[in-house]
Amino acid sequence: MGNKSIKGIIFDMDNTLLQSKINFAAMKKDTYDYIVKLGLLPENSELLNLTTAKIIERALESATKKGKMTEELKKEIWSIPTKYEVLGMEKAPLEPGVEDLIKALYGKFLLVVVTNNSVEAAIRAFRDNNIYQYFDLIVGREMVKSLKPSPDGFIYVLERYKTISPDEWLSVGDAWLDGKASIDVGIKFISYKGDIQKMNTMGVYPYAEINDIREVLRFII
Repeated sequence: MGNKSIKGIIFDMDNTLLQSKINFAAMKKDTYDYIVKLGLLPENSELLNLTTAKIIERALESATKKGKMTEELKKEIWSIPTKYEVLGMEKAPLEPGVEDLIKALYGKFLLVVVTNNSVEAAIRAFRDNNIYQYFDLIVGREMVKSLKPSPDGFIYVLERYKTISPDEWLSVGDAWLDGKASIDVGIKFISYKGDIQKMNTMGVYPYAEINDIREVLRFII
């Protein structure tokens, strides 16, 4: 099943490389409540069906239209999810088998992380777990216009490594938004412990499904 043409692997971070303890529901609700309080979006519980990133994106679009958009406002809003991320990743351990996998891949493949979290939070968590030095590139939210499920992070990677085509990459993640972002640029997506039914509902059909991160080796060696 191995694919000799693979040159790089793109990983999601939360619940793919790290056992994240981020309270995503509380993070979303706090962010939403703050945005409504600022008057940037109307009170509408339907908005809670969106990701936190999408809610913020809509709020910033609204702020721009109302002439209220500033860098300060943007930082202020993003400070809420950042607070939850830092808390949730404090002493967050690696997913089982991650260290074995990363060490087996290191030096043979490009190793990249595309996360909706801040670069700072990712670097801190990887340093705490002593794996930061193995990655060639970490793409966080500060580096892209739109977050997953938008493919911007993956486009950033392809632009950075122009000599490597999409079919020479694999991506690994646990959520439908990882798969959507990956598949939209033509990169095969491997679901790690993902909710396949939810993925299919969102139009995401993974190339493969794994429950042990070390199984990635089957597809490249």
